[in-house]
This record gives sequence, C-alpha cells and structure tokens, in this order.
Amino acid sequence: MTRIHYTASYIVAPTNPLTVNLIGAGGTGSKVLTELVRINYALQAFNHPGLHVRLFDGDKVTRANLGRQLFYEAEVGMYKAVALINRCNRGHGTNWKAMPEHYGPDILQENSLIASANITLSCVDKVKPRFQIGKVLSNVANHYQHHYNRPYYWVDFGNNTHTGQVILATVGEHKQPPSNVYETVKHLPPITEEFKEELRQQAKSEKDEPSCSQAEALTRQDLYINTEVAIKGMRLLYNMFRKAHIVTVLGADYKEAKSSLLIALAKKRWTLQAVKSATATAVAFAFYLKEGYPFADHSTYSAFPLPAPPTIL
Repeated sequence: MTRIHYTASYIVAPTNPLTVNLIGAGGTGSKVLTELVRINYALQAFNHPGLHVRLFDGDKVTRANLGRQLFYEAEVGMYKAVALINRCNRGHGTNWKAMPEHYGPDILQENSLIASANITLSCVDKVKPRFQIGKVLSNVANHYQHHYNRPYYWVDFGNNTHTGQVILATVGEHKQPPSNVYETVKHLPPITEEFKEELRQQAKSEKDEPSCSQAEALTRQDLYINTEVAIKGMRLLYNMFRKAHIVTVLGADYKEAKSSLLIALAKKRWTLQAVKSATATAVAFAFYLKEGYPFADHSTYSAFPLPAPPTIL
C-alpha cells in the first residue's frame, strides 16, 4: 500500500500568512529566499495569505561570497540577512524581517516567539547548528501547539562539492485523515533523528574555516550545486502547499521502480556511467528515510535514474 503524508491543514489554508524561519543566508539560503518570494506571489494568486519570512544569519558579506552567493560588491561588509531582506522588501513590497544573528538556544531566552515558525528551513553547513535547531524546535513545539506560530515542518538543505539532499521532517506528529487507499504517515523524522550517528561522525572531521577567496570556495562547492538543491527543495515545499500531500516510497515499491528505470535506460542504450555524470547534481537530491528511499511524487522517478546515498553536508 502506498504510504502518504497529508500536509497539515493549517499550512494549506491558514488564517494568517505562514511564518517561515530561514536559517542561513549563504550559497543555498540566498537562493532559497529568492524562491520564497516567487512562492509568496504564487500562493497569493490562489487567495492564500502568503508567507512572512524571518532570515537568520550572523555573518557579514565578504568578497569570497560574491558570485557563488547572491550578493553585490556594494554589500561587502553588510550583514547577509540585512542585505537580502532589504532587497526583498524594497523590490516586492514585503515586510519580511532580517535577524543578523545565529539561530540557536540563545533565541529561546531572548524571544521564544521568533524561534518558532510554521515552517523552518535550515541552510547551514555544519553539524552543530543542525542539532541546535532540532533542540529549539522540540522546545517551542511544546509551547505553541495552539498558536498561529506553531511549528509544523522542518526542511533541511545540505550539500557537499557536487551532491546534496533536502530532508523534509514534521515537528512532532500531525494527525492524518482516515484512508482506505493509502497508508498515512503522521511523523517524518528530522535529519538529526534519522542520521544522528552519521552526523556525529561527520562533526569530528569538520573544520570551521572560512574561504579566503572565491576560487577557494569553488573548490569546496560546485558553482551550481546550491542552486540545484534550492530549486528541488522549494519545488517540494510548493507542491506541499498546492497538492496537500506527498507520496512516500518504501521497500518493494522503490525497488520495482528502480528496476523498471534501469530496463528503460538499457532500451535507450544509455550507459550507467554517462547517466551518473550527466545527472550528478540531480540524482543526488532526494528525501531519504533510513532505507535510502526518497519522498517524491512517482512522476519524479524519471529525474532520479540512479539514486545516490545521502550526503550529510
């Protein structure tokens, strides 16, 4: 039986603009913010209240950020969050908020209300902030169950040099409608729960060293990997708003689909090596469970002929 998660009803039909905490304004975060502007316009066209975004990042723009991240020469030295949010508000008439600080436990003590949002999007490049985000969300989930700012979902974006992943999680459990057709799933585990041990191992080898130049930054991350990951993740988010569900693929369903795809590739005389090379950034994007199977509409299988194992960063 197909497993499915129905989007929380408040996300689909809210009474106020949905609150979104975007954590990280770097290579992926700056592009995710651009896509949030597009989603905001699209939702309002369907009489949805749209989005209210808070962007958290305590770093300032450096010359090494130019090109790979969406910043201009004139913004060097400015807080990333301030530069990006000012641009959005001036260009699109929004009233979104820049939070030039790092999101973490201190937020709970300063203002727990802004620590909570209906949707949290994390675009961070280290393990420690992910665990901090998980702890904060667990804390606010217990306090804002009946509040307009109640946390519903956490979407984590991550990548390495050439590959990446987007992991969608629920904050707590969301009651699902009864179904005789689907097996409904009320809890989608976060990255800090599903890949806890892998993250801890990754943390041991991390170095907290900023890039000294754009060339050095590009040796660590491909120029377009952040864009690929951002677009794929935001398409998932938009589909949650519009379709009100996502299909989860597990076990035999996935193996059968993969087998069918490999047969189709053979008929087209595509070599596996060529497919891997041509779609490296595309196939690396997936929404993984422990078994390694993606959350995605069945129609997207064609985009993932060779699903890759998940990367942590």
